[in-house]
Amino acid sequence: MRDLFFVLLCLLAVVSCVPLVVLDFVRHGAREPIGDHSPVLPGKRWPAPGQLTELGMRQHLSLGKSRRELYSELLPAEYDPEVVYVRSTDFNRTIMSALRYMKGMYPNVSRHGRTMYYDAAEGKTVTLVSGDEMREFEVHTTPMEKDQLLILESCPYARKVIHGFYSTDEYHAIVHRFDDVWEAIAKQSSIGDLHQGINAFAVADYLLCAAAEGILPPHISREHIGRLEEFLGLMLRGMVTSDSRLSAIWTAALSQEILTVLDGAATRRSKVRYALYAAHDITLTVILAALRDRVNATIDWDRTPGFASSVLLELNHGPGEEELGVRVLYQGRLIHSEPYKKFREKLEAAANEQKNITEACLV
Repeated sequence: MRDLFFVLLCLLAVVSCVPLVVLDFVRHGAREPIGDHSPVLPGKRWPAPGQLTELGMRQHLSLGKSRRELYSELLPAEYDPEVVYVRSTDFNRTIMSALRYMKGMYPNVSRHGRTMYYDAAEGKTVTLVSGDEMREFEVHTTPMEKDQLLILESCPYARKVIHGFYSTDEYHAIVHRFDDVWEAIAKQSSIGDLHQGINAFAVADYLLCAAAEGILPPHISREHIGRLEEFLGLMLRGMVTSDSRLSAIWTAALSQEILTVLDGAATRRSKVRYALYAAHDITLTVILAALRDRVNATIDWDRTPGFASSVLLELNHGPGEEELGVRVLYQGRLIHSEPYKKFREKLEAAANEQKNITEACLV
């Protein structure tokens, strides 16, 4: 009841709803397919596999602009990297998404920035790109082999579980749910058996990339694309939830980061008031899976988070003088809210379940 009271107060503007801090976890924008599946679209060539397209850049430029409007009272008038923190996975498509997002948020910035990463081995932040290269915003990245937050390329146990998922009964059961789609794809191409290993996943990804750019073979309908979004959503959720140890590792890593940012704002120890995390569909899937039992809104759990999808967390003043509240929004829609004390207890429990991520990742 108190949770509902907080939400109503915020909606009615009875209390100030300018957040103390906002965390925005976003998927990169539309990109070119990673794999070459030319039999699906004969004659189509992608010059930069896996890279952000012009559409993907526009998506994040628009997203940053909308955040500027939404949080105009929170964000500083002039860009300040100590207040607006940006972190990305070490992929060109996510780094470019973050830069376009920030350009939408601060369109008039023009200065020498730095792309940075935290070197866990050295325990210090290192500048990756020199000031001689025109970078307008500071983007923090961690080399893939060390990133334990946004993508678990560094985790041997995660790689083992994810690659092993393709040989499980759960994987084959998911694939067979979409036999009508595979038949439609195979009918007009020489793509081969889509029940084998990673093939179905890769072909689905290829077609979703093409659909985002408005390119579809005549025998593939928008209904088929919707079904492929469901297929990838089920696949990703299966990967991150079918193994309790992997789920705990990833949830712990994200919980530790969220706790650090929220506590820093709640106690005023940190200057950060806005944190952007440019990541991947699987990152958002982990967050949504962790929240699923607590979400008080109807969302389509089966669909993969699309390009430029977002999970926003806000720390707000609550109805009591000392009380704080958390709101979670997915695709701009409120899906969860509760007092920060309760939210923090759950985050802390998840963070403590796997305190040493490096050790937990050992095979």
